[in-house]
Amino acid sequence: MVSMCYVAAVSLGGIATKEINTILYQAMMQESDRVVKERIQMIFNV
Repeated sequence: MVSMCYVAAVSLGGIATKEINTILYQAMMQESDRVVKERIQMIFNV
């Protein structure tokens, strides 16, 4: 099952403004699920 956090991160990552990237980075740093954290990190590496 895909995490809602990840789905939201992908949607926001598509917008890719400075503010959105800041929010995604903060969410990634607070995420406890390793897989979700890695998937959010992948958004930044695209």
